[in-house]
Amino acid sequence: MSGFRGIEGAGEGGGGRWFTPGHYTVVVEKLILRKSQNPKRVGQEFFVAEFAVEDSTTEGFKPGDSVTWVVNMAHGETALGNVKGLARALLGPEVQITADTMDALVALDQPARGLKVKAEAYNILT
Repeated sequence: MSGFRGIEGAGEGGGGRWFTPGHYTVVVEKLILRKSQNPKRVGQEFFVAEFAVEDSTTEGFKPGDSVTWVVNMAHGETALGNVKGLARALLGPEVQITADTMDALVALDQPARGLKVKAEAYNILT
């Protein structure tokens, strides 16, 4: 069973960024879905996107730096929406983002490797 079941109906939203505020151009290195190694989160799955920074307006990030974005899939529709937003940025608006689409993106052959995406990171007061 796919960890992305229900993504078709998820809204797209922000959150879960590990970037500091600024604008970035990043290149996908790896997209994976993995089980937590933390004993407190046994059985929880995480979507992990690893990027190489190509360009950034943010001090402390230079070309070639690695940036990892992690989404806890236990957060349900919010998590699915965040992951869907990344997939939409990578694949374009004409591609329907489904569980099958996401399973293909995290497959061993890593079809998204090398794709560039522009990102803006900012703080949200809650």
